[in-house]
Amino acid sequence: MHPQARRVLSKKIDQFLIGNNNQTIITTHSEQFISNFDIKQLTFISKVNGKSVKHKILETDFSEKDFQKMNIITKTENSEMYFADTVILVEGGEKYIIKKMFEIYKDELFLDYNNVSLIKVGGKSFFNIYKKMLEKLGKKVFIFADYDNFKNEVNDFLPDSLKNLLNQIKGRNSGLKKYLDFNDIDRKEIDKIFDYLKQNNIFVLHNGELEDYYNQSQIDILKQDNNLSGKEVIAHYISTILSSDNISDLLNINNDFLEYINLIIRNIDGESTENVESRRKLK
Repeated sequence: MHPQARRVLSKKIDQFLIGNNNQTIITTHSEQFISNFDIKQLTFISKVNGKSVKHKILETDFSEKDFQKMNIITKTENSEMYFADTVILVEGGEKYIIKKMFEIYKDELFLDYNNVSLIKVGGKSFFNIYKKMLEKLGKKVFIFADYDNFKNEVNDFLPDSLKNLLNQIKGRNSGLKKYLDFNDIDRKEIDKIFDYLKQNNIFVLHNGELEDYYNQSQIDILKQDNNLSGKEVIAHYISTILSSDNISDLLNINNDFLEYINLIIRNIDGESTENVESRRKLK
């Protein structure tokens, strides 16, 4: 069906269900079809090793504030993630360059072959709710985040011992320094936090943000020649011209950035060799 027609039909069904007097069951792979529904109305079914597994978010699973955020998420263009087996979360324009890097270092269709969605959350404060919701629905989640998440948001993913360690490091340094500005002792301490996050599929960029991995002189020429402005516009443009031949000219990624890409590739490849059938549908 035409996407606008799917939304109309979805809304009509939603109206039919008002008041809890009626019930209907729909199976779908349509992103538009679920946009009118409350996340608590949806049941997610996956087939793993020939057996059906049901995932459903219950009233008691999250706070009302979290449910409000989740319903906002459901109504965004990110609805495709509900049909994925694996979701990679990024904050913004990194999405374009990271997607291109998977194409260069693995395969043009690697993400789609493995039913992976690369999702832009729109702000670091949303990483936690996306991760909690998607894992509740049985999906594997990776986070690719800027270094400034160490200011506050990273605490959502750390045990108390590492939260305390991070606070001690900040206390000794009057706040959060750039990674390379820490002395050797504090850098070794903060490395413990990086390692813990990495083990839990949360990849934080040591250098700062995406722009800190640009070969700035080359990017400045591109910006001037093509009249580019705005972080996301620039990232998108770079992704359109990026290739195995010029990637080292435009980006400085022979560091943690490329390490993280390769870790995700190896992880997904490992999953795919386990012969796990994962056609997902909504019920």
